[in-house]
Amino acid sequence: MKNLILIISLLVFACTNGEDKEYATESPRYDTQHSYEEERFKHHDSYSVPNKQIDYEFYWNGFNYYPIGWSRDGNIAFRKFTSFDGIGGCLDEIIIQSMITDKRLKTIKLDEANGEGDNVNWDQHCNLEQTWRRERRAIVKYLNRYEIEDNSIGQIIKSKEIITNKGEYRIKLSQYTEREYENSGYNQTKYTLKVYLNGRSKTISKKVISAHNIDYLGYYKSPFEDRVVIVLQFQDFSGGEYGHNGGIITVGCGLDRKYWN
Repeated sequence: MKNLILIISLLVFACTNGEDKEYATESPRYDTQHSYEEERFKHHDSYSVPNKQIDYEFYWNGFNYYPIGWSRDGNIAFRKFTSFDGIGGCLDEIIIQSMITDKRLKTIKLDEANGEGDNVNWDQHCNLEQTWRRERRAIVKYLNRYEIEDNSIGQIIKSKEIITNKGEYRIKLSQYTEREYENSGYNQTKYTLKVYLNGRSKTISKKVISAHNIDYLGYYKSPFEDRVVIVLQFQDFSGGEYGHNGGIITVGCGLDRKYWN
């Protein structure tokens, strides 16, 4: 009986979420042993200014995203910087998101300035490095609370394959226009994100969003466990010049076979 259970457990895998550009980058091989595996989180006195911006395409306006790091329990943190090109100003935030449920756990506002406001001291706003230093206490407090390890995000991998010693996973994104409004230039696009292993597939994200197109960008691998965050980009050009915008979608996927059902 024990041998039967062992065999069954070896035959399954999972992305734990319930729910085309081609890249030449080779997919790296991952081992199950990670350098952080035996370590416990140690509170940080400071965090480095995130400077590895996620590169994606948008028409006029878009958000800037700067990954910060992973936690050992499947969360990621990234900085989201919004520039208000029309009226001037910015919104600077840190987002904590679970890569198990894809839910946003916490949003920490670091800076906000509106060009329509009166008496705005622009020397004190919309400077990424200056804001990071000024809001150091809040940054340390919340990133420590969610046990985000500094400089643990690594580089984005643009391959659609994830090769591990447990198998080779393949990522597939499909989309179609759910609704199109010809006069306003407004589109609703439905996308489905799946991961395949040995002929089996798992849908890890399926949504309808306001966008004209959605593309696959790549993924980041957790250094602590067999988990990735898959990054998509979207573009929209509704609402005139300043309505043209873009952004990213982050979807978590666990690679542990025991969750497959």
